[in-house]
Amino acid sequence: FFFSSRRRHTRFLPVSWARRCVQETATQSTWGYWGIKGRAEVIRLLIKFLGISGVNFQTYDKPEKWAERKKNQMTCFPNLPYLDDGGSIVTETSAIIDHLIIRSEREDLFGKTLMDKVTVTQMRSLIKDLFSQLPLASMQDPNFKKIIAKSFDSKSSILSAFDKQYQFKEWLVGYITIADIELYYILDLSLIHI
Repeated sequence: FFFSSRRRHTRFLPVSWARRCVQETATQSTWGYWGIKGRAEVIRLLIKFLGISGVNFQTYDKPEKWAERKKNQMTCFPNLPYLDDGGSIVTETSAIIDHLIIRSEREDLFGKTLMDKVTVTQMRSLIKDLFSQLPLASMQDPNFKKIIAKSFDSKSSILSAFDKQYQFKEWLVGYITIADIELYYILDLSLIHI
């Protein structure tokens, strides 16, 4: 919903307002997440891709540790992962990703044209569906590779859609977008080599 500063909707914040708020924040940020790889891992990849520095990574390995921090989190939606961006707290993986992209003034990662933006949104939705259907198997499980491979065999229609979308292109829409970064993580997690 932050795709265009020209289309201002009363329900959503315009990009120019979001940029102004982000620019007013301090440069030091804290990113909190569970000490495991999950959907939030895309945030770490995005931070690295965008070259954002000054981010403290705070992992929570015990629910009690998070419960203490959660009590003090000044937001209506305390949750992990969170990004404390100099006093502005953003929660939920998708919202943090959008925040980081806007903060870095890289809206091109959402797509450059209307149809590219629509395609990226469609692909992100499919990626989220794909991720949510993966079994919650531990990477330490000796059968992890088999469990993930079996899961991806049953999702072959979704993977076929991605294959068709790429059509010998390096990126989903011809240039890198957030959908490519999210898909990379899913494929890397699943140990699929394409």
